[in-house]
Amino acid sequence: MEVADLWFSDGTIVVRAEEKLFRLHGGLLAACSPVFKAIIEHENNASQIHGVDIGSDLTGLTLITIQEVSGNDAHNFFLAIYDPGFFEAPPATASINCVLGILKMATKFRVKALRRRALAHLNLTFPLTLEEWDERATLSTLSFRRDANTSTPFQSTFESAIAIVNTAEKVDAQWIKPAAIYECCTYDPDHFLVNPVWNDGVTISEELKKTIIMGAFAHRNATRIVLKFLVSPPCKECEQPQECLEVKRGCNEHHATNFPLSSPLSIWEDGDWEGFLDGLCQPCEAQCWEQHSHARHAVRKELPKEYGLEESWGVLQEKYSMEMF
Repeated sequence: MEVADLWFSDGTIVVRAEEKLFRLHGGLLAACSPVFKAIIEHENNASQIHGVDIGSDLTGLTLITIQEVSGNDAHNFFLAIYDPGFFEAPPATASINCVLGILKMATKFRVKALRRRALAHLNLTFPLTLEEWDERATLSTLSFRRDANTSTPFQSTFESAIAIVNTAEKVDAQWIKPAAIYECCTYDPDHFLVNPVWNDGVTISEELKKTIIMGAFAHRNATRIVLKFLVSPPCKECEQPQECLEVKRGCNEHHATNFPLSSPLSIWEDGDWEGFLDGLCQPCEAQCWEQHSHARHAVRKELPKEYGLEESWGVLQEKYSMEMF
């Protein structure tokens, strides 16, 4: 099927992905991509190395068939090459499918500018620091449907979170994985164990399934650690020990019964201090702030290890910096 907005009458090659056909300009693709350059110039084994078949269409134009690439991903990728306004860098918004598709294609065909642009969108949503994490609901440029039963502040679906983890692995953007796996683990097992992608035998590897199941239960323990300040004794300078104990006891009971325990980094937010701990004396409130902050940083520090990842946040930060700067 010819794609109307990417079928140019003066195009010199035809590219096929699934059932979609694109008539494009070989010189432009070669200028943007060293991989396309090698393929078009018939360098030794280039087609085999990069997973394409070379032939001719009925008019005699070179026909390049790309294997294992979706037609939609190819469409978005070529639009990004031809139309600079189609896929802009942040703060412009983009759909998750567009970002992931362009990232995979840009990586495969070594178009560095588009790879970095796609990663810039993902980095705002799955960042490397806790401070950026706390701002991601505001800074994220990704737009897609939110599941009604997730408590996370970021618009998400389990299927999209899985797609992000798989893509990060495929394109070697390892620094994305801890935050993306965290997103997967915020879902209740009752939700993800019946999800179609969990049971299709293809989308999620057995290793990743194990990581998500173990992570989901580890999140519950981590949430209790983050909320431990609510069961700590009053500070030494407490002006009203009995009243402060009662305030924290009531708040702990409320959170334990009314909030899901699957998102330890989001279970207690800035607005909760005034909404739930009114009545604490000032010294006890300061102690709670310190204990809560320390616990969140400690929980987050252990996430890569919790998910079975070999690299620490520091190593992942180095990889991110080498890629983006």
